[in-house]
Order: sequence, then C-alpha cells, then structure tokens
Amino acid sequence: MPGRLLFALALLIASASLTLAEIPSQIAENSTPEPLDSADFILTLPVARSAKDTEILFALRGAEGSALEVLRVTGDAVDLARVEDGTVTRLGRRGAKLPAVGSSFDLTVHARGPHLVVSADGNMLAHFLREGSLSARVGAWATQGATVGDLLVQPLGEVTFDEDFFATEQVPDRWETLAGQWQVGIYWDPLQERDNRPIGASWYAPGEGECLTASGYGIFDSYRLAATVRLPQGRGGLAFHVWGPEDYCAFELGQGQARLVQVSGGARKVLAETAAELRPEWSYRLRVDVSTGLARAFLNDQPLVEADLSPALTGRIGLLAEGAAGSRFDDIIARPFIATRIPKGAPAEESLVLADGTWKTDGDALTGHVKGAAVAGLPGSYADCEVTARVGATRDAVAGVVAGHRTDEPKSALIFTIKAGVQPTWQLHQVNGGQTVRLAGGPS
Repeated sequence: MPGRLLFALALLIASASLTLAEIPSQIAENSTPEPLDSADFILTLPVARSAKDTEILFALRGAEGSALEVLRVTGDAVDLARVEDGTVTRLGRRGAKLPAVGSSFDLTVHARGPHLVVSADGNMLAHFLREGSLSARVGAWATQGATVGDLLVQPLGEVTFDEDFFATEQVPDRWETLAGQWQVGIYWDPLQERDNRPIGASWYAPGEGECLTASGYGIFDSYRLAATVRLPQGRGGLAFHVWGPEDYCAFELGQGQARLVQVSGGARKVLAETAAELRPEWSYRLRVDVSTGLARAFLNDQPLVEADLSPALTGRIGLLAEGAAGSRFDDIIARPFIATRIPKGAPAEESLVLADGTWKTDGDALTGHVKGAAVAGLPGSYADCEVTARVGATRDAVAGVVAGHRTDEPKSALIFTIKAGVQPTWQLHQVNGGQTVRLAGGPS
C-alpha cells in the first residue's frame, strides 16, 4: 500500500476480534440499495426519536458484496464493526448521547480519508480512524426507538477553489456577503485606462465595521486555504467552516495578534493566539490548513498557531475583516489537504494499524513503553505527505517519524530520528528493497 504514514517501521498488524451480539452477522443485499461513487462521502439520515431504547444501523458494503462495515448508533454509544462471512469484528466503540426522546434531528456519517465521524445536528457523537474503506453501496434503517426518513448520499471530491477577482462582474455571483459590505477594488495603469485595455490588478475590499463574505459549499471539509492580504488597520483574515455571520471559524491577524477563533451562535471564542506584528504597507500570505478536527495557521508559510476543532465541522470558505477599511484580499486558493491524528479519547489499539510493543494514549500524546524498539502506525494511504510530531525521549532513546512507507515489495521508507542524550543527534535514513542508507545527520 503506497505512502502509508508510520511513526516507525512495523510488520505486525494489531487487530482484535470480538463478536458483537448487537450487530447482525448477516445483512441482506437489499439493505444497502444506495450506490456510493466515492470513498469520501457524507450520509444524512433524518431521525425522529420516539423511545429511550434506540437503535439505528448504517451498513457500507464493499464492491465484492460479502464484506460490510456497520455503524450501530444507540442512545448511549456508537459501535463500528466489520461483518464478513457471518463473523462480526469490532473496530471501535465510543460513548455518545443522542438528542432527547421526542426530538427530531439529522444523523450524519462523514467519511474523508481514514476519518469516519458520526454526528447529530452538527454535534459529534463518534470519531474513528479506518484502514481502507468499503464504499460500493450503503443503507440505513432504524430497528427500534426511532423512525427515519430517506437517506441522502453526497459523494465528496477534493476541495479545489481559485479566485483572483479579475472577472469583476461575476464576483457578486461567486461570493455572498454575510456581514458589512464588500467591493472589488481595481487598478488601471493610466495608459491601460486611456486605451480601455484590461485592468492591471484587482482585489476584494471590506467596508467599515464587521465584514464577512463566503464562497464555496457547505460540504467543504479538508483543504489548505490561502490568500494574499494587506491589512493597514483593524483585524482580518481567512474564514472557514462558515454557515453564517454567527457560525464560523477564522484565522485572523491584526493589532499585534494572530488568532484562531470560533464563533458559534454569535458567541466568540479564542482557540489559540500568539503575537504577530504586521506592517500596514506590506502584503502577506495567510494560510490555514483545515482537516478533520484540526486547524493550523501560517503567515508567509511560517506556522503561528494551531487548535483542535470538532471533527463534525464542515462549511464554506470566506474572508473577514473588522475595522479594516482599506484592506485588500487577493489570490485566494484552496487545495486538498488531509491530516491524521489519533482521535481524542480513542484507545491506542483502535487507532494504530501497525504496532510493535505497548502503546497508549495519554491525553493528546501517544506513548510507547517497551524494551528495545517500539513502533506504531496510523491508518491511511498518502501519496504525498508531511509528517510532524512533538517527540519526547529520555536517556539514549531514539524516537522519530517515518513517511512514504510501502509494506509491499520492494519495501521502502524515509526515517527521521532523534537520539536523546547529553549531545542529541538527528539522522535521516532511506529504506529501499530491504537496504537502509544513511542520507544525512548531525547534532540536534
């Protein structure tokens, strides 16, 4: 499998099987009638809950027709299991609380890369990491305690977006003003204007007070969003997961600070902040990397702040400004991006696909306690990737990250390690066809 992301090399697959009496070992073909055209998707099921004992099932069937992934949602938990040849194998379980009896809500299953997120009316119930996916056909039904409506299936493509504001007349059709005023700024060289030639430059400019504008679609979930911004006063930046003027997230700069913020129901919360000075006459490249449960913000490609978000969030992309009249926003792009981290509260054995030794999750950290070598890997397949980790090691221990690991022949990987001690050192190795070559190294 090309490009599997690992913390270290391993050949052992960690798996645990448990027959679950609650999940049926046989599911009829006609229970999964809806086709899935993508491994990434959003499923939305209207639910009216009528009793305390509630059970709702989602079944994802593979192309061969025999294997299924089954999500079982009850009033107090979400189970994920694989059903094949009459055997039920548990993949994960999360405690969860459905909306109250008598309520109606949308139950959503969101799959992107290795992430599988279950939510009710935007409130996360469960977050799993999967190795591969079954995505040929799908079905959903209630067995007790609820009635359900028609299942809506939305395949997800990669998020790609470009805007340079040169097609000035079409901007109002592509961008929706949610707060304040926005207008296209235009520059003509005097000769261009005299000869009625194309404009020399254009940008989007906010008016006075609080301004917010959005574009794209509500199913946008994982992407790198960037824009060139000149901010002579006030504060402004990039908005994401936008649903309206009272519900969005943002990476904003100004007044000596860089912040990641979330506005929910009109209430503003600062998720992370740091000092950042901007010169009013300069333009800067702002970027925010958005993925399931995570946002990282950059200024001119230098990381500034990062924050955890609800993995259930999706929404449009946008621009925001406050007290920033005279600001300019230009050259906006969004490109696909997926980050993988172990979900909060998930047992390590449910989130690692390759493991050797004893691993556990302690708060936000994954720790290994073994004699000799310890290895662990996250689910997913990555053709191109960036691997980052905060690593702690004691005495003469060696810790690091691995990228580009192929488990099929010829095996290959790039391994970056740090050796602790009085004089720490780092090394970069390449594994190819069973041979390991040291590429570089030095003091750390």
